[in-house]
Amino acid sequence: MANFFKVNTKKLDKIQETKRLTLTIEKLDLNGCGVAYYKKKPVFINGSLPRENVDVKIIEQKNKYSLAKLLTINKTGSNRVVPKCQAF
Repeated sequence: MANFFKVNTKKLDKIQETKRLTLTIEKLDLNGCGVAYYKKKPVFINGSLPRENVDVKIIEQKNKYSLAKLLTINKTGSNRVVPKCQAF
């Protein structure tokens, strides 16, 4: 029988997904997500702003990029403001 599925041999990537990373946001992408780099690979983080130091957890890895969940903001950027209304 033919094997149609590619076997994933990268076990180290699975271990790194559970790790907590501290990254610095470089810029924003077109959708407003923060972009940081980890091992020369862009990591997209929703809810972050440029020049912020954040703790993230990688939730999805692709060949050319990663998606991460924002856990805490260690150092806020100059663009972050407190909302006037509690609804936001």
